[in-house]
Amino acid sequence: MRFFQVFAHRGGDFKRKKILPNSLRAFEDSYAIGADGVETDICFSQDREPIICHPGLLSPDPPQLTWTEIRRRYPFVPHFNDLLDYLARRPFLSCFLDLKINSEELVEKICNNILETRLADKIFLTTPKKRVRAAGLTADGKLLKFAQKYSQAKSNGRGRIKTHVIDIWPVNMAKTAEKFEPDVISFGWL
Repeated sequence: MRFFQVFAHRGGDFKRKKILPNSLRAFEDSYAIGADGVETDICFSQDREPIICHPGLLSPDPPQLTWTEIRRRYPFVPHFNDLLDYLARRPFLSCFLDLKINSEELVEKICNNILETRLADKIFLTTPKKRVRAAGLTADGKLLKFAQKYSQAKSNGRGRIKTHVIDIWPVNMAKTAEKFEPDVISFGWL
């Protein structure tokens, strides 16, 4: 009996196998080696399409491009709907979806899609407890509270959005749990 789960950060073993992070191929590699889930990043393209991408890692940066431009320049960058389709085909794979921008509009879009596809039991929205702008972390636990409230109002029996908050020190977990009511708390640096 296992008492833990293994989640692959952005999927796959990138350097050794030369697999691009946050790609469906990276997620498939993680699934193939027995990971229980993947952690991946989500933000908006310039034309407000939800994309699976960590801002600032490519040049030009996908959030500065339209979805059509991203598809042409970076065919490995999935749209959020591509990730949902992938997860629907992998019944035992879960996902921590790291919100890389502080946007209620993004949360609304992804909550609606998660609920429509009935994948709420497999996906956890993730943010650090606090913003750390110097490290590029602009979303925080308040966005998770918004997701919980929004999804409760929109679910219509299709499940509820799960949340995961990252706290830096384990001594704060009780306060973090009380304040944000997440399904999962992890501690440490991202």
